[in-house]
Amino acid sequence: KQVYMYPESAEQREAQGNKTRVNIVRPKVDAVVSQLMSTQFGAGDKNWSLRTSRVPQSEEGVDVDYAIKRMEDYIEDQLEETDYARHCKMAMEDMAILGTGVTKGPINGGKLRKIWIKDVDPNTGQVVRIPQLTPEYVPCIKRVDPWFFYPDHTVARIEDSTDAIEVHPMSKMDLQKWKKHPAYDSEAIGEILEHGPKDFIAQKNAPPYTFLNSELFKDKYLVIERHGPIDRDCLCNMGVDLPFSDERHTYWGEVWVCNGKIIRIELSNLETADCVPYAVDVWEEDPSSVFGFGLPLLIEDQQKVAEGMWNVLVENAKISSGPQVGINRALIQPMKDGSHDIV
Repeated sequence: KQVYMYPESAEQREAQGNKTRVNIVRPKVDAVVSQLMSTQFGAGDKNWSLRTSRVPQSEEGVDVDYAIKRMEDYIEDQLEETDYARHCKMAMEDMAILGTGVTKGPINGGKLRKIWIKDVDPNTGQVVRIPQLTPEYVPCIKRVDPWFFYPDHTVARIEDSTDAIEVHPMSKMDLQKWKKHPAYDSEAIGEILEHGPKDFIAQKNAPPYTFLNSELFKDKYLVIERHGPIDRDCLCNMGVDLPFSDERHTYWGEVWVCNGKIIRIELSNLETADCVPYAVDVWEEDPSSVFGFGLPLLIEDQQKVAEGMWNVLVENAKISSGPQVGINRALIQPMKDGSHDIV
C-alpha cells in the first residue's frame, strides 16, 4: 500500500481519523535494505573481481595475472566514474519497497564534458581559451525508476523480452544540452523546443510520490527510449547505414522520441547483443509478470493486525481510565455531525 511505502500526506492522515497507527512495515523495510547493502557493499563500493580460468588461453609471453589485474583496475575506474555503487543501492531500495529493482547497462554514456580549446583572437592576436562541449563515450550503468519502465508484458522474464520502453521526463535545459551532442538530431530537438512541452502525465498515472510535490514534472518534456527490433526498410528510410554484408530484415536498436519526433536512432552498441539492456531483480517473483511483489505488500495483513491490536489497547485504555456513563440517545440531542461523542 502506498500509505506505508512513503511519508503520508495531510489528506492521508486525516482519512485515518483519530485512530492510533503503528507502522511495522517501515522498520522491516529499513532492515532489509540495510542487510542487502551490507551484503553487497560491506567491504566497499567494489563487490566484484576478475579471475583467471583454470586453463587460460593467451599468447606466449603474456603475463595473464598482470593482464587481468590491469583490466580489473580499468573496469573499476569506469564503474567509479558512472557511480555504479549508488545506482545499485537505489535499485535495491526499489526491489525491497516496490518489489522490483531495475538497472540498465552497460550502455554507451556519451556524456558531454566541457573542454577549453586554444585559439588566437584575430583582433588582438592574443591566445584565448574557448569553452566547448565534447562527448565522452564511456560505458555506464544506471538505475531505472520502475514507475517509468515499460517492458514487454507478454513474458515473465526480462531475458525473454522482445522490447522495452523507458520514459525520461526532461527539462528544457536537458534537451538544449543534447542538442549539442552528435548522437542526437539537433534539428529535431530545435523544433521540439520551439513548440514547448506537452502535459503528458495524468494525475491517475502519476507515480505515488508526486503528492509530495505536485509540480515535480511541470514543464517537462516526455522523451521515450525504446529498445527492440527495427525493420530494415524503416532504418533505410531514416538514413541509417546498415552492414552491407548482413541481409537481415530486422535489426536490434534503440530509438528516442519526443513530441512525435525522432531525436536519436542507433543500432545496438554490442555485437550479437539482441536483447534489452536492462537487468530486473524482484523481491518475490510473480510467475505472470516481469515485476514482482515488495515487502510492504507481503506483510500487509500483519500491518492490519498490528493496527487493530493497537487500536484495541488504546481504546480500552481510554475507556477504562475515564468515568463509565450510560446515556439514552433518544433523550439527548446529537452534535452537528450527528454523533454523540464526548469531546
